Amino acid sequence: KCDPYLILKFGQQQHKTQVIKRSLAPTWNETFTFDFEDGEISSELLVECYDYDMIGSHDYIGSTSLDIKTLTSKKSEWFKL
Repeated sequence: KCDPYLILKFGQQQHKTQVIKRSLAPTWNETFTFDFEDGEISSELLVECYDYDMIGSHDYIGSTSLDIKTLTSKKSEWFKL
């Protein structure tokens, strides 16, 4: 089984989700806030997924980059890692 969590990065800002224990299909119901101004150079949100390990380094699972201009709070969407 996998114990996944996400790291979300926007510019120099970073947030980490909770670890979902023993799940191959996790769902995170968490909200994060990133500060930015219109026209900011970085409009990309990087989402990295890791498998939490108690001993040693956490295993990288995958990542995706999202253009924040295309994100809305009104719909749910799947993104391939």
